[in-house]
Amino acid sequence: MSKKAIRWLYDELPKLVEGQVLTATDAERLQAHYGALDDAGRPSIGLIICSILGATLIGLGIILVFAHNWADLSRPMRAVLSFSPLVIGQLLVGWALLRRPDSRAWCEGAAVFLMGAVGAAIALVGQTYHISGDPESFVLSWMLLGLPLAYLLRASTPAAFYCVGITCWAGMAHDWNGSGNQLWFWALAALAAPHIWQTVLRDPRSPRAVFLLWVAGLCLCLGYGFSLERGLRGGWILGYSGLLAIFYLLDMSWPQDVSGWRRPWHVLGSLGIVVLSLLLTFETWTRRSDWGRLVELWDQDPWLAAPWLLHAFLSLALVALALWLLLRHVRCGRHDVLLFAAVAPLALGCYLLALFDGEDVSLLAFNLYLAVLGVGTLRNGLRSGQLIQVNGGLAIITALITARFFDSDLPFTIRGILFILIGCGFLAANIVAKKNRGAR
Repeated sequence: MSKKAIRWLYDELPKLVEGQVLTATDAERLQAHYGALDDAGRPSIGLIICSILGATLIGLGIILVFAHNWADLSRPMRAVLSFSPLVIGQLLVGWALLRRPDSRAWCEGAAVFLMGAVGAAIALVGQTYHISGDPESFVLSWMLLGLPLAYLLRASTPAAFYCVGITCWAGMAHDWNGSGNQLWFWALAALAAPHIWQTVLRDPRSPRAVFLLWVAGLCLCLGYGFSLERGLRGGWILGYSGLLAIFYLLDMSWPQDVSGWRRPWHVLGSLGIVVLSLLLTFETWTRRSDWGRLVELWDQDPWLAAPWLLHAFLSLALVALALWLLLRHVRCGRHDVLLFAAVAPLALGCYLLALFDGEDVSLLAFNLYLAVLGVGTLRNGLRSGQLIQVNGGLAIITALITARFFDSDLPFTIRGILFILIGCGFLAANIVAKKNRGAR
């Protein structure tokens, strides 16, 4: 049981004893079974946020003070001022490790200040001595030097900043040179994985874990597109279907004691699967793949084919991992995950069909899948009385019908009538869901 649930139980125990639902002895046994809650040791979210914002504002203020008379200073003085925040940040980190190792506020604040000082020192020294470089190498150096703070201080803010930084680096490498360096995004992302994994294992529903999962999920979605857009054409279908299915299935592996934004990978996975499936109902997704081009590059020079091979391998690996997680859930009797997670095997089958001139079948398959997804979500919402699921299912059906309207030549009158019927369906479904929830 989570700490939040235990705390709620302890708050209810006096009422249960007063109402003679439990005896005082039973209440004491429950408290002895679950143990005492150390409220004093719980970190204050507001204090942590204030410490992070304070450290950020102090660092920016120091930079602005330096910038006031920067042009009038000599080079040695500029170098001293450039390294001063770095020295101060190291002293703060050392003091936090020695005197406040259990204070999340001190550790997070000191780590943020030092990570900002590292970036400022690199930029100021480079500007002072006219060291050649580009934003791509600057961001990469900054992130690699700042990541150890996440492990040294067990701080989540530097880890999140690192994920955002390497995603920006992959985007810059993709846009500027197209050399294939952006493929290193996955190796760089793996460096932050142990910290995120340990934080999630400690308490998957804690604010720190939720924050890291949101950042990691968004960065992985963007990083996949940045790092592998120049690879095998059409491979994004496999990669994104596998990645989003993995998000959904991993979230379903944890205890479902919270909902909404506190389940980031559930939101990203389910919403991403709907958007991806809707995109795959259009005609443009099944254009001829580049497997023939891959063979030509391999015959010419294997190194030229390396990015293409890596793209194909990673896309297939994501689908394979999604299929493995799906089979584990099914074997454990969790057949409810099939509704959303079926996108991975469906995308694999349709991709193979498209390679052999089966584009029309693939389009039809995803139109049917999106319809089943909407109806299934609506049915589950009506049974459980969950208005979010009810409206989500209706939204999926509406999106599918709207998309097909743009592909058809139906008169505006018929389109208007259909939209009126959909609106009535929204109202009727919400009324039924409220009645079912009230009946429970």
